[in-house]
Amino acid sequence: MLPALHHPGDALPEEIPATRIVKAWNLRDHCDHCTARLPGRRAVKVHPLYFPVLCRKHRRWLDTKTDLTNTPEILTAHRRHGRLLAATGDRQWTYQQLHRATWIVGEWARLSFRTLPRLHDIWQTRGNVLPGHHSPFRPSDLLVYPEAVGLAEIFCDLEWRRHVAMVRDLEMTNFYKRIAARLNQPRDLADWLGRSVMRLRKRGGYDWVPNPLQHWISQHRNTHKKTRTEFYERLNGFGRTPFPETRHFK
Repeated sequence: MLPALHHPGDALPEEIPATRIVKAWNLRDHCDHCTARLPGRRAVKVHPLYFPVLCRKHRRWLDTKTDLTNTPEILTAHRRHGRLLAATGDRQWTYQQLHRATWIVGEWARLSFRTLPRLHDIWQTRGNVLPGHHSPFRPSDLLVYPEAVGLAEIFCDLEWRRHVAMVRDLEMTNFYKRIAARLNQPRDLADWLGRSVMRLRKRGGYDWVPNPLQHWISQHRNTHKKTRTEFYERLNGFGRTPFPETRHFK
């Protein structure tokens, strides 16, 4: 894989055969089962921005070479991930949304024993069948990958991004319901998602920690605060003026 070929502003000359050696900190080894079939057992590196994060043929997670045979939901999530990349047409932006979604879901998982028992059981069961040490108490990106992809799909949906940016504070319920449905969870999860803090039971009382989803919402709404304010000032309580086009909310 030659990552430099994907940067048109620094393109290689077209009139002669040319390559450019590029160093990147996040290059990964390719699937060892695939490379073992190459003459001389050549080392092959892949760039995660332009190459899948797993080998579907051999069901291996490339970063850790983990066998995914017993976790079909991760393979399904990878197919959804591929469709999402194709739908957005912007790999770098899509990976940014997945990265943020992975962090949010990872924070949920870390505290899920006391806050999200249904999801905690899912992550615990998945961790038990994954080779290696995977636990919701110390969640890996692989452990929460299916839920992170589900949340990233919503983060990449411009209709929902516009909704979050533009509706009044009390009109966010449908967004939370959509996340609960995408994660295949009961609707009562939507109530929990709407809380600004997560309550943790401990001896003698409770601890309160920020809900990372609310942090994302606050940042997104703050980015579009000027657009939202001007819209409602023009509306002035009359009519049904449509929101700005979705392209403004990427």
